[in-house]
Amino acid sequence: MTHTLWLDSPNHPEILGINDFNQLSQSPCLYARKFDASKDSKILDLIEKYLLG
Repeated sequence: MTHTLWLDSPNHPEILGINDFNQLSQSPCLYARKFDASKDSKILDLIEKYLLG
């Protein structure tokens, strides 16, 4: 399963950011989309730290 956030557009998922980390870390999904490092690279750092310790 993929964790995807659909809000304003039914055609394109929202870009996940640092404010979504708590929801992501509690999700049973093994995958998530969509990330954009140019908009919020800190979320990727948090996920890496969470997964690798």
